[in-house]
Amino acid sequence: DIATLKENSITIKVDGEEVKVYDETGRLVVVKNGINSNRTSILMNTLLKVYVVKVTTDYGVKVSKVLIR
Repeated sequence: DIATLKENSITIKVDGEEVKVYDETGRLVVVKNGINSNRTSILMNTLLKVYVVKVTTDYGVKVSKVLIR
């Protein structure tokens, strides 16, 4: 997986030009651009949600689903 969960933080393990996080209804909740690290974290302040993480890189688009409990 390109995205993993630890506590209320989603860690993305791909160097990407753009990261988008969508909630379970498809609403865009986070956008990060210009990530030049192979690991970045996004704090999600929620109790129970399903998120879809979409990472755009030079090599294409990668998608991962993350469940926060």
